[in-house]
Amino acid sequence: YSFPAGDAQADDVFSIRGLLARLQAVDAQISDIRNAAALAHAGNASFQEVFAQWGSDLGAFLRPFALAFQAQVILALGGIANAFDCFGPALTSALPIPAVPGELGTNAALVGAAELLFRS
Repeated sequence: YSFPAGDAQADDVFSIRGLLARLQAVDAQISDIRNAAALAHAGNASFQEVFAQWGSDLGAFLRPFALAFQAQVILALGGIANAFDCFGPALTSALPIPAVPGELGTNAALVGAAELLFRS
């Protein structure tokens, strides 16, 4: 999260708030990723381009880490996974391995914490 991504930290660029900032640069009225994704699905070319560029940029950022770690897959987790179909193709095309969305969405952290609690 603390690695540089341009003039910012990666966590500021490749997070919901980073994606939302890009979307709000196109339309200041956008308040969440879900609405922006719905507009992209409805054919809003500007939002489609923002999602695709963000996915491509994320893939370019993650590529050296994926190669160094010899990863087999990249998982998009948390709330951002809900918009995976909007940025996933561009992300995957920028990577040497597949990228897939997590299935638990924003519940992932809660489920993981509960598992740790009940496992001990």
